[in-house]
Amino acid sequence: MGHVHVGTDTNIFLHFGNVEDLKWEKLFPGVSAVTVYVCAQVQKELDNHKDTSSGYMRKRTRHYQQILRSAEADDGYVHRSRTGATEVEFVFLDRPRDSELDGEAFDLTEDDSRIVAQLMLAATARRVSMSLVANDARPLRVARQHGMQGIRPDAWEQDRAEPDTPELARLRAENRELQARLGAHPSTVISRIDETSEQRIFDGFDDAFDAVGFFEALKRNLLACHDLPTPREVAQRHQVVRQPFGLDFEIGGFGRVTGRQIDGYAEELETFEREIEALGVDDLMHLLQKLSQVSTVALRVENVGTKPDEAVVVELNIRSRAQFIDPEAFHALTDFGIELPSPPKPLDIAIPNLAEQLAARHAHDHLFIEVSDEASERSKRFLCKQFQHGTEEEFVVPFVPPSDEQTAVVEVSVRSRHLSQTIVRRVRSAVVLSKFGKDDVVALLKDPHGLMAEELRCLVGRALAALETSENADEASLSDSGTADLEHRL
Repeated sequence: MGHVHVGTDTNIFLHFGNVEDLKWEKLFPGVSAVTVYVCAQVQKELDNHKDTSSGYMRKRTRHYQQILRSAEADDGYVHRSRTGATEVEFVFLDRPRDSELDGEAFDLTEDDSRIVAQLMLAATARRVSMSLVANDARPLRVARQHGMQGIRPDAWEQDRAEPDTPELARLRAENRELQARLGAHPSTVISRIDETSEQRIFDGFDDAFDAVGFFEALKRNLLACHDLPTPREVAQRHQVVRQPFGLDFEIGGFGRVTGRQIDGYAEELETFEREIEALGVDDLMHLLQKLSQVSTVALRVENVGTKPDEAVVVELNIRSRAQFIDPEAFHALTDFGIELPSPPKPLDIAIPNLAEQLAARHAHDHLFIEVSDEASERSKRFLCKQFQHGTEEEFVVPFVPPSDEQTAVVEVSVRSRHLSQTIVRRVRSAVVLSKFGKDDVVALLKDPHGLMAEELRCLVGRALAALETSENADEASLSDSGTADLEHRL
């Protein structure tokens, strides 16, 4: 055994000493070289420990960060070291799309299964035989179920866990006593952030994708799933009575639906259907180009303490040539050049309720409100006056990098009245031109960044769902007919 390829679970980095010092020759006798693969899910879990771990686990995460920074200086994201006579290299894998993973064989909602799925994808792509080293039963069992060798680190003769030093244990005891005296306290952290991502810009369809057939089927579903009532249904719902001689008086009170409004709605509905039928695959390509231009910074902030935090500010600053955008500014660019008709309805004059207004104003104190400079396209700022303990806030902020920029960089900072120092993270998004297949097109049309107007986004979502349902039914029909034919021949 000269060279072995190994995937690791998160706990190997956290509970078994400095991973560079592991005695690989004890686990793989006769080995001269080890390639250790760190998949995207493990990278994510280790990043989450930067703000939450303490004691020897904090030390482990620092070791990990040192290895990661060294790998970032390498074109292939590889860090090389040596333990005894064994050469060891750590390869940091890119995050694959879920469509590349085997969603039928693995439960991708479960972290341990996702780790094994990502490692098996890498092993197949690199044409190597890979083993999983872990100390938890679940990932080992998943790995063995799919033909991957699973190994526990018990084969090492040393106990790698490092307890706190006496000095650190004393400080911990004093800290617990001090916290008990002071009582409750807030603790605001970044509990999730994707620090590296890839933005795929639409650059045409791949050769295996029938874009014309797909779009024609989607257009049929757009017409079948718009859920708009007919003019007759609107008239019946609002009890519209046609007046003689073409007159159109409003009978029965101010703000009722009139026959003239029904006629206008009928014309809008006919125009909408003609516009859908006239759409071509070039319109689809134009939409995909616009949708794929936008990327996002995604993070979650939590108060994991026992008391509300105050004056919590989440700030995002672009450190490259990208620009933040308002998704509503894209509505006119992503509407296929069509407009969904709105069924007429009576005018509703709401009388404001003072008590409700006061309650809403008080609730705003516990929400993050954007306080950015309206003229700024390179910074975003969100403020929460009182961030309640036990709560969290998700931030998904869209931005557009210039077409000639290879990597967009956004700096995220969190500060508050009770944080001793500002939390700072950097998010990097690599920009690449890509050919899109069916799964890529469907994922983009679902509009995860909200660039289409809400009504159109919902309509496209219903049309895609109907398309997937019909395709599943066709596959089931083909399967049944094939089974019946086989049974007939038998």
